[in-house]
Amino acid sequence: MVKVGNLGVVNAAAAASASFGRTGTQLSVGAQRVGRIFSVGASAIIAGRNFRDIAAMNGDPVPRLQLNANAGLSLGRFGSVGIAYTSVDRDAAPAPIPIYAPPGSVFTGSTSLIGGVYYLQPAEHTHIASASYSVQIRDVSLYATGYHDFANSHASGVLVGMTIPIGARSSVGAGLGSTSGNGSAQVQAMQSPVSIGDWGYQAYGSTGLGAGLGRCRPDWPADHDAG
Repeated sequence: MVKVGNLGVVNAAAAASASFGRTGTQLSVGAQRVGRIFSVGASAIIAGRNFRDIAAMNGDPVPRLQLNANAGLSLGRFGSVGIAYTSVDRDAAPAPIPIYAPPGSVFTGSTSLIGGVYYLQPAEHTHIASASYSVQIRDVSLYATGYHDFANSHASGVLVGMTIPIGARSSVGAGLGSTSGNGSAQVQAMQSPVSIGDWGYQAYGSTGLGAGLGRCRPDWPADHDAG
């Protein structure tokens, strides 16, 4: 990582692997600038076809190309806006990934022969652009965000909502969203523990296509470790 004056930082890394007589490389580069008013960043990870890591050795392929870019702008009392782009391109797994494989399970090509539960990792192509806006009006926080996946013309969505504080530790919120044409609505109330001995709660409810389930759970005290 190298700091470039007051402009920001630049980083670069390289990795290599050797597996079954084949060698591969992975290169990553990135740059980032964080400011009070404007921030921007971008990174890229490129892996050769023969590059392998621990996950790949267990059947989960390494993404061949990963791109990330983001920018944010503070508008002062008028809020803040942000845009981002994420891209992942990964090959399909050459063979099923064993989720549960009892002794004696074997593979032939992409087919399991004996028992077990297997998952065939498909090729992944995701190119998502998103934008967000948030603003604070007195004690009320308003937000809106939307996204679109250019690799899947039907994958897009938008969400708008608000959060209102109630007292020092409690808040309620509500939101409306639409994902690929399916609408949803949700409400939430919560209180956070802030010191030892405090208790908190979170209640959440949603409705929409494939939803309609609500849940309510107590939070552990601040000094409790649930493990």
